[in-house]
Amino acid sequence: MHGFGVAKPEKEFLSDRRDVSVTYSVYRDQMDRFLEAFDFHDERPFEQYVVPSDGGQSLAAVSGGLGAMAWDTVSYLHLQYSSGASPSEMRSWYPSALAFWEEYAYFHEAFHQSPSSNYVIAHMTLGDSGYWDAIRMTSFAILLGHVDALARLCAIWDYGNQPLDGLLERLVAPFVPGRAPPPATCTRHLPYSMLLEVFDSSPDQRPALMSKYLDEWYTASRREPYYESHKKGREHSYLGLWSFEAAAVTRVLQITDSSYRDKNFYPGDLLDYARGLPTPPDR
Repeated sequence: MHGFGVAKPEKEFLSDRRDVSVTYSVYRDQMDRFLEAFDFHDERPFEQYVVPSDGGQSLAAVSGGLGAMAWDTVSYLHLQYSSGASPSEMRSWYPSALAFWEEYAYFHEAFHQSPSSNYVIAHMTLGDSGYWDAIRMTSFAILLGHVDALARLCAIWDYGNQPLDGLLERLVAPFVPGRAPPPATCTRHLPYSMLLEVFDSSPDQRPALMSKYLDEWYTASRREPYYESHKKGREHSYLGLWSFEAAAVTRVLQITDSSYRDKNFYPGDLLDYARGLPTPPDR
């Protein structure tokens, strides 16, 4: 079984939701779609759809379907946070999300070894929309107590010989030894590159810089997939506006967040949960 939780009834949703811009109709439609896909995945092994003699065409279809499901798992976690799921519930769902990504990676790599493939595409395209998947999966691992899974996540985004990313590498550095030094740039420039200054600054400067980051986060995100997703015509894809990476950086650098605790887009209760877990290495 995929291990994900079911949709809440409307009364519970309206009482629990963290983002009032997420409507119950959108929440329910998205949850139904996610769970239908996850249930379909559980009905039969995807290996049975692979036809060894077709030159990789079935592998392309299988990896494409699993890729869509992997992307859905990140959106599922994001939407569940907006709708009021507890951090402990989200912690229980994270391993299933990562397992979907690893299954997708297995079949995606198999397709690239077939005659139907002319070039290799990364599992998580860090220079494109895949960056948002990578930063959320990384942030969730740090905030939900799954730092032991970060090496597995790194293996997924490493595939395809992509350039390293400055923020992702700084976030995983305390937990995944032996990786190359983080570069001085991000593969997606804004808003994420502004956090590199937080890492490079002295501890006493970091709270103010994090506060500034949150003030500028939404405007700086104008090229990201979530920007204006709450506006008319896009409500069906709205997951909630949250800077999960801000809380993850706060956790990794052990910043006191009292000066930006109540800022928009900051998921402070995930940080509270993370603080009840073993302390990360000093940075």
